[in-house]
Amino acid sequence: MEKAYELVVYDVADRESAIAAREGIKAALSAFPGYLGWTTLAAADGSAKLADLVTWRTLEEAKSAAKKVESDPAFAPFMAHVAGINLMGHFSEV
Repeated sequence: MEKAYELVVYDVADRESAIAAREGIKAALSAFPGYLGWTTLAAADGSAKLADLVTWRTLEEAKSAAKKVESDPAFAPFMAHVAGINLMGHFSEV
């Protein structure tokens, strides 16, 4: 099976606080079926824009995890830092 990549680009109210809150959800996300890794990128211009690249074993597992994150209370403290989502999608290597 082909790995799936989930890319989310979003704005936060405070970049450092959002990055700190992200640390609190690493364990919860890594317990989801198919989770392979997570990289967070910060805008090079210093703005309050972040991008998460999450790698999943399959597209189905990526989509299932995305639905769970929306309703899982463990993610609420981190999601409170998200001011807006610019892009959210699933991708595969070419």
